[in-house]
Amino acid sequence: MKHLLSLILAAMLVMAVACSSDEQQEQQQPPLVDISSVLPTDTVYMCTGSGSKRFHSCDTCAGVEQCTKEIIAVTRAEAEKRHRSFCQRCYQDTVLVKKVKKMSAGITPHRKTTD
Repeated sequence: MKHLLSLILAAMLVMAVACSSDEQQEQQQPPLVDISSVLPTDTVYMCTGSGSKRFHSCDTCAGVEQCTKEIIAVTRAEAEKRHRSFCQRCYQDTVLVKKVKKMSAGITPHRKTTD
């Protein structure tokens, strides 16, 4: 179980690469944006391609740079209306991070049991 949690934590760390342009690869990556702090009216970026699934905090994120169609600036609400979820390179979910940290520390969430 601990090995599985370690793998999950390692995978989350690998996926937590923040947005940066090619010229800034050697520089310090900006911190991840907490998704709970992004308001529905805040500007995010998304690809208009049919395979696009995420919205991004900046238009230079490695995920959005792969776009073969147009990259547009929209509100978070509009991106979510178009069934996009947040990019894990740009954003973090602090609620999920706290839950994983508790689990990796041996504290399991309270579960109801039926006897």
